[in-house]
Amino acid sequence: MVSTRIDWVREHCRLLRGIADEFGQTRPFDGLTIGTGIHLAAKTVALLLTLRDGGAGLISTGNLNTTQPDAVDRLRAEGVTVIGAPTKDGAVHAGYLGEVLAAEPDLILDNGGDLFARYLDRPYPQLLGGTEETTSGRMRLEPLRGQLRRPILVINDSPIKQFAENEHAVGQSSVESFLDRVDGSRLRPAGPVPGGSRPAQRRRHQLRSSGARGHRRGRRPKLPGPEVPRLTRRRARRER
Repeated sequence: MVSTRIDWVREHCRLLRGIADEFGQTRPFDGLTIGTGIHLAAKTVALLLTLRDGGAGLISTGNLNTTQPDAVDRLRAEGVTVIGAPTKDGAVHAGYLGEVLAAEPDLILDNGGDLFARYLDRPYPQLLGGTEETTSGRMRLEPLRGQLRRPILVINDSPIKQFAENEHAVGQSSVESFLDRVDGSRLRPAGPVPGGSRPAQRRRHQLRSSGARGHRRGRRPKLPGPEVPRLTRRRARRER
């Protein structure tokens, strides 16, 4: 029986489950340590346990102000070394990152470029490379390419990320975040759903599927009461 969100992710992410089964046989990360500084939540727990099934030793910490306690507890119960706890303190978080790098991992999974940037303060020879999750992290690390001299795969730039996450997961994640903030209540909100991009279309689709009623920003619903004229920029300049 699927009892937690983490269990649900591991059960229903069929591609990841298939990779875990393959890794259990091929063990591509035997003898390697992977250090991570990524969001610790249900989906990343499934990712890290997949890497563990591939033979990796893991030493992990979360990102500033996003670490979920249940994710930390589950990873520790599964034998993964997790540094620190949820924190909003930048100095404390920097200490956690330092502890990850002190283990001198062979591969790094980064989010925002924090681990790779700090690696340059105390480099060690066996680092093979790793991944960076975000475009902002890529922009941060781009000027450091000559110093890093390691292959770093930017997940946010990969074609599968554009197809799989932007096409199918953004809307669901938005709805899940909304429900988290309203304590899972079965509400039918009415409000703006911004943007016309494909991720925004997926958000609108997921909200409609959940019973929400919404309107696009710029198409305001007609409200009861007297009509209030919009003050356009041109009119505002004339009335100055």
